[in-house]
Amino acid sequence: ADIRVKRKKRNFAEATAVKFHKFSEFRTEAFCEHFGTCGGCKWQNLDLNKQLYFKQKQVVDNIERIGKEVKQMKTWEADIPTMSREILIKDVNITKPKI
Repeated sequence: ADIRVKRKKRNFAEATAVKFHKFSEFRTEAFCEHFGTCGGCKWQNLDLNKQLYFKQKQVVDNIERIGKEVKQMKTWEADIPTMSREILIKDVNITKPKI
C-alpha cells in the first residue's frame, strides 16, 4: 500500500493508506453502508473468523505488554454474523509473571 505519514514519534508512526495495490485474502465486503465513516465497526471488512482471531490477539498482546501472562481465554461469536462487532472476550485469567 502507498501511505501518507501523519505523525512520527520515537517508537512509532501514524499513517493513512492512500492506495492499496493488493487486498488481503481475508478481506470481505462490508455489509454496512456507513463502514469507514462512523468508525463503529472497523473490523467489518475482515472475515468473521479472522476478526475473532485478531481481536483476541490484540487483547492478549495488550495484557502481556503491561507485564501479565494470559493463562486462559474463552471467546464466543454473536449469533448473527452482521453483529460481528459483538464478539467479546469472556474469560481471561491473568497471572503476574514470577520475577
